[in-house]
Amino acid sequence: MIHSKSSVRLLPLAAVLLTALAAAFGAAQRSAAAPVSPNVAVQRALSWLAADLARPAPLDPVTASARVGAAVRALASARAAGCGLGPAEAAALEAAAHRIAAAQDGNGGWSDRGRPSVQVTSAALAGLAAYDQHVDGRFRAHLMAGVDAAIAMQQADGSWTSGDAAAIDAEDAPVTARMMSALAAARRHADAARAARRQHSLDRASAWLRANRNNSGRTGDNFEAAAALLGLQAGGATADDPDVAALRSRLLGETSRPTGAGWGEGPDAPADALRTGMVLYALAATRGAAAHERALREGLAWLVEQQAANGGWSSLDAGPSLSTAYAALGLVESLAPAPGRFTLQQADGSPTILSLDPTNGQQGQTLDVVIDGARLQNEATVDFGPGVTVNRVVLNGSKLTVNITVAVTTVVGPRDVKITNPGGKSVLKPGAFSVTSSPVPKIDEVRPASGEQGKSLNVVVHGANFKTGALVTFGNGITTNSTVVSSARLRGAGSRLAADHVLSVNITIAPTASLGPRNVTVRNPSGQSATLENAFNVLAATPPAITSVTPNAGIQGQTLDLLVKGSHFVSGAVVSFGVGVNVDQATANAAEDTLAVKITIAADAPLGPRDLQVTNPDGKSATLAGAFRVNAVNGAPVLSAVEPNSGHPGETLNVTLRGALFHAGASASLGSGIVINNVTVSSDQLLTVSVGIPQNAALGPRDVVVTNPDGQSTTLPGGFTVITPGAPRFGGLSPASAARGQRLDVRIEGSGFLSGASANFGAGILVNSAAVSSPTVMLATITVSANAAPGPRDVILINPNGLSTTAAGVFSVEGASGLRITSISPSSGNQGQTLTAVISGAGFVSGARASLGTGVTVKSTVFNAAGAVQPLADPRLTVSLVIAATAPLGSRDVIVTNPDGTSVTAPGLFTVTNNAPGKLVVSPTKVSFSNVKPGTTKTAKLKISNSGKGPLQVTLTLPSTPFSVRGSEPTFSLAPGQNVTLNVEFAPEKAGSVSGSLLIASSDPKKPTAKVTLSGSAKGSSRS
Repeated sequence: MIHSKSSVRLLPLAAVLLTALAAAFGAAQRSAAAPVSPNVAVQRALSWLAADLARPAPLDPVTASARVGAAVRALASARAAGCGLGPAEAAALEAAAHRIAAAQDGNGGWSDRGRPSVQVTSAALAGLAAYDQHVDGRFRAHLMAGVDAAIAMQQADGSWTSGDAAAIDAEDAPVTARMMSALAAARRHADAARAARRQHSLDRASAWLRANRNNSGRTGDNFEAAAALLGLQAGGATADDPDVAALRSRLLGETSRPTGAGWGEGPDAPADALRTGMVLYALAATRGAAAHERALREGLAWLVEQQAANGGWSSLDAGPSLSTAYAALGLVESLAPAPGRFTLQQADGSPTILSLDPTNGQQGQTLDVVIDGARLQNEATVDFGPGVTVNRVVLNGSKLTVNITVAVTTVVGPRDVKITNPGGKSVLKPGAFSVTSSPVPKIDEVRPASGEQGKSLNVVVHGANFKTGALVTFGNGITTNSTVVSSARLRGAGSRLAADHVLSVNITIAPTASLGPRNVTVRNPSGQSATLENAFNVLAATPPAITSVTPNAGIQGQTLDLLVKGSHFVSGAVVSFGVGVNVDQATANAAEDTLAVKITIAADAPLGPRDLQVTNPDGKSATLAGAFRVNAVNGAPVLSAVEPNSGHPGETLNVTLRGALFHAGASASLGSGIVINNVTVSSDQLLTVSVGIPQNAALGPRDVVVTNPDGQSTTLPGGFTVITPGAPRFGGLSPASAARGQRLDVRIEGSGFLSGASANFGAGILVNSAAVSSPTVMLATITVSANAAPGPRDVILINPNGLSTTAAGVFSVEGASGLRITSISPSSGNQGQTLTAVISGAGFVSGARASLGTGVTVKSTVFNAAGAVQPLADPRLTVSLVIAATAPLGSRDVIVTNPDGTSVTAPGLFTVTNNAPGKLVVSPTKVSFSNVKPGTTKTAKLKISNSGKGPLQVTLTLPSTPFSVRGSEPTFSLAPGQNVTLNVEFAPEKAGSVSGSLLIASSDPKKPTAKVTLSGSAKGSSRS
């Protein structure tokens, strides 16, 4: 039991006797132990407090609350100061905080045998405030309710009175100071109205402390004076405040004369651990002047000397629980470095580690770790142990920013962190950093979900936790050429996530690859992998098609390069021009639907037209009749191409004519009204003509004529066109066809494309978007309706000035609908679950409906759902599914039916399971910051937990500046009962108020999304 305050105001003789008794008691406890350092004394004290909390609680609620509240303050402060709580101390801290919260009354306060108690409430609130400030905010709701109850208990004069005269820590000043510390902690997390109310209560309490600073009945005891000093600080007083300075000066001048160091009730009383710890705590917390370091150092040394061998302390008017808690507080605050505060720690100049942020890293991850401490020097080295490479170390004030790479094979678990200054002095913080397992990759979908035999194409794999160096496989017959990890945006989100959500893969499908669905597997360098079944489908190759060959003629004995345009050319295709024309080389470019062909025409090759035949490795072929002509060596010139093939009135330009048998001195004509300024014969296959088009030249096509000096000539009808000024010019497009119901990207080439130009493909073809990437290239995304008329289409290109050009019959709609299903994502769902799934394939049209069999209800079907990450290569159906609790387990067919009655079935594509879902718990749901100085950062804790019986997938949509979230990847998994604590940071650049939000998506079927509201206010000017 704590003795009364009045009993320790002793006559001199009694004081001498008690001093002797105290010395004898301390000597008995300490025995002959060797002196220890302050740091060792702190660790011993924390162990003693943890063991003490495990002992049965006193029957007296007042004593019990004082014991537990003070212990929580000491343990939480030690944790924040980087003392490194062991497992027993950390468990004791958690258990004690839970004990305080569990004892709270319904009205928010705490009771003594059923009666509301100011003393018990103040002790409990001081403990919760320290936990909230130094650990996390899981008990913030208890703190906020308790503060509201405390305000109701405040006296008219601004103080709190316990009515308990039996204990020094129950006097008015200590009780008032504890209430003020709780008010200050809660004020930071309140809205404007509640914060103002709490500040008003603090102002009233501060006024009471100031008025009673020299009142011996209120603050005469050094314990009370130290409490008043802490209360003024909680109320907002600064280090140079006159009352703060006066109280500090008084305490520094009242060290105990009988003991020569430390503090007692006053200067003539012997020192005791309770008051010495409280005074050290108050002076350090309020940044006492370094000029008085001697008194503080001597007090600290005295306190360490008085520690019992078991790690505790005892005082005559306070039991070992309170004495040890306040002694530990004094040691911790004195030893923890802070800006502007003297420090007694590491007098030899060794560095100190206070905290690391973050405190963990994944296998295979490269990240920055910020180490906060003291006496950190330039060129200091940092060691995280084997398997963690330190890439660079940068000193900024009292912090080291360390860039590290955690090897993929690094052993999982805690690591000691060691810092060594250039002079050799070092510090080791055990278990300060942990290596965690690299998260398992996850595949959501693959786009496009199909490809043809013999094709090379780019495939995008969407998911999470993909790492650089990941391997992607599609099964036999499909070669992965390259894999790049890139980033993606969540649908509807404006914040960029970590760059591990997209794999861009280039693949080649062998001409002989087996048809049908394929599993796609992603394997990270760590060996962890994910497989999405039936994610990709190999389709039969489409026969090739030929549209043109350039040049389209050659002469006997000539070797020349040709470009064959068309579609569905496959590597290994065989090209033939008939007898006398040898094909030396043929290279397919599937992306551009061209064949680069090198031929040699025999000197005696038969003259005349030749059919061009292209045969793919699968045996499918195409023939273009009369596509190429063999001419005699001395025959008439051959004209095969005009580049450019158009111009507008008033324009002067160079026109290139390609062909064969051009002789030196040849002339050219581009039709009536076009002036030929000069003709240059570069070779027998190339002419360059400088032309001028008069302003009054008639619009329309012109024949192009080349005449050799011997009078022989050739004509290319309509080879050049005079067009309206500013109209775009068509050069070609790829692909040149599409199936009904298909959505695809078309590349249009030409010249004169202006920003904002559009394209028109005719009835039944919707142009979703058209983007001009350069004056010569336009990319158009189109959707061909299911009932679009098959056959050739004119493509009209229109510039923003209204001028246009029409390319006749250059695009065609294929007759088949091509209805198919390639995948559904996700491919499974639990009994009783409601979820959204995406069905990918081709041939879907607006109004299509889906079916997944017995027990699965399709509530809605949306065609080509808006908000996709990027334009879709194929149509998709977004379906809302409700799986009955009694739905049969196992796989079921997915059926899609278009409005015209045509349908397609994908057997066994979806599976009903009975996996128990995870349950999302987020605490708190509101995070507020107030009065933060611009240029600084404040941090709050946020916990995300899984209280369900199954795993929980969580995806964060990060807030925008000045808010940020640290402590986890944006996408992660939680096992049942597991939780993760995030750091929510507010770093304003200027004064003012701002709000934001953190969106949390999860696999919890009953709570798929959660929102944490963020708010912050900045006050003052930024740091210079």
